Amino acid sequence: MLVLVLEKSKMNIKEYFQKTNEESEMDKLEFLTKIIRGAARALAELHKNEYIHLNVKAESFVYIEEPDMNQNEKELFCKLTGLEKIVNLKLPNV
Repeated sequence: MLVLVLEKSKMNIKEYFQKTNEESEMDKLEFLTKIIRGAARALAELHKNEYIHLNVKAESFVYIEEPDMNQNEKELFCKLTGLEKIVNLKLPNV
């Protein structure tokens, strides 16, 4: 049996992007880049453990606010949800 304990999220990254109003197009591009990097890191962690997610979409990533988070960081801290849609590559398909 696999049990996961996750932090309480604020909102998914799509909602977060829509709610956060960046002023210029460059700010939006930089902000979107942070979101994509955070999402990529979350997927990389899953893949590192030989799992794949079968339903990757913006709503599958949640934004986690860290108390010591620096707004100038190059990526947003994201967690992957919808873990009922993951498959372990080591196990035979049932």
